[in-house]
Amino acid sequence: MKLYGLSNITYELDASDPRSVKVNGESQVYLQVKGIPRAVAKVYIPANVDMAEKEEKLKYMLYHPLDPSMLPYVAWPKDLLYDKSGSFKGFAMEKVASAVDLSDLYAYPPGRFANITLGMKLTIAKNICRVVDALLERGYLLSDFNPNNIKVDPRRGTVYILDIDSCQFYDASTGRTYRCIVGFPGCIAPELLEIADHYGGDAYARAPLPTFTPGTDAFALAIHIFRLTMNGYTPFNGILKSQDSISGNPGLGDDAVKKDSFCFKPGYQPLAVAVPALSEVPPSVAALFFKSFVEGRIDPHKRASAAEWISVLNEYQSSLVCCPANSNHEYYSALPSCPWCAADKRYENLTGKKVSCGKPVPKRQTPAATAQKQVIQTIHGIATARARQRPVASVRAGGGVLAKNAVATTAQRAFATIAGSPQGTSVGSIYRGAGGYSQAATSILAQPPLIKPLFSSSKISSAMVTVRNKAALFFKNLWKRIKGYFV
Repeated sequence: MKLYGLSNITYELDASDPRSVKVNGESQVYLQVKGIPRAVAKVYIPANVDMAEKEEKLKYMLYHPLDPSMLPYVAWPKDLLYDKSGSFKGFAMEKVASAVDLSDLYAYPPGRFANITLGMKLTIAKNICRVVDALLERGYLLSDFNPNNIKVDPRRGTVYILDIDSCQFYDASTGRTYRCIVGFPGCIAPELLEIADHYGGDAYARAPLPTFTPGTDAFALAIHIFRLTMNGYTPFNGILKSQDSISGNPGLGDDAVKKDSFCFKPGYQPLAVAVPALSEVPPSVAALFFKSFVEGRIDPHKRASAAEWISVLNEYQSSLVCCPANSNHEYYSALPSCPWCAADKRYENLTGKKVSCGKPVPKRQTPAATAQKQVIQTIHGIATARARQRPVASVRAGGGVLAKNAVATTAQRAFATIAGSPQGTSVGSIYRGAGGYSQAATSILAQPPLIKPLFSSSKISSAMVTVRNKAALFFKNLWKRIKGYFV
């Protein structure tokens, strides 16, 4: 099938492999477009979609995109697609890299994702917050927080939001609101559930506006953050403290939200034994859960915003320590022991089933320590090579023919690691005194004990002095370029 974009690009959709075509209720998604490997085409089924409204909605989104820095994380329309007769068919978007559904990370026991640490889950949560915040900044509401449409790279913590064409927004130029008409059960705010009960099955399409609001997005966002930080369980799994697993029934999905089964409100407890206590997260995190699910039930405007969550989760992440018994467990440093080990034990005692510890992760070094080690190893390699009158290229740590290039290559990689790290701003104290590395060549190259004797020796060659001075100048200039990353 050939379709034609507004950009004058021809899209030849490849359906030769049935696995490359995904069909849902309103569309067919073609994962293969001949000659455009990074493109995916979503083609609507006219019988199930108001094609005229969808075309107008997508055209607005095409001409009013998110900030360019956020587009790699959202399946934003890149082009609108038409057939030969000019009839609207769908849109083209960027292909998502290999990823898993957010819902996969909610399974407990965690199975194949047992080695995804809390630190990584907090990174995922913050990245979801950043997308939600970027949408709101441009006037868009994500609205449908279906975790199966939130793709996650569990190694890097990046996210990619699918089905963004279901978002809700207001076009001020026409006075029209383009609605979201779907919601994921268990993530729908109580005020929306009241609308659904009153207006029936297609309530969000025909109920008086407003339906979805920043407050309903904040509610759904808080649910995902709770699940990422509480062993995958919904916050609405609460029963009375006087009840047990037999007598208590919090309900499922939307019913649990309607019943207001928040597990940490006064007089309630989690039904699931693997949910940590609220006292086992930082007080600032607990406070935002209360704002979102207790105060926010009465007044949706009080729910925590994405920006608030980012700030609090940054603090939580910086406070984490590693469990001595299980390197996959990270927890709040103010606690005397690991809450995840305790949760696993409660679950094992109740069910008789062993919780997998997952594949052990090597003990992590801070970005600062890793970078420092890389740089020192490189300089030591160069120094050793020169002292022994061997070519720098023969030193594995060097990676370059010239000493300056060898230092630059590894140092740039090391500093890039720091700058891109969630904890990047915490390592400034190590490099802020560029005195450690750039005040003078001797002070740079004399840092590790193994190097110092080489430069205090009377046998030091003029070539070594050149290496030393080039290294000093490089670090001095490099610091000027990267010091803005540190506060």
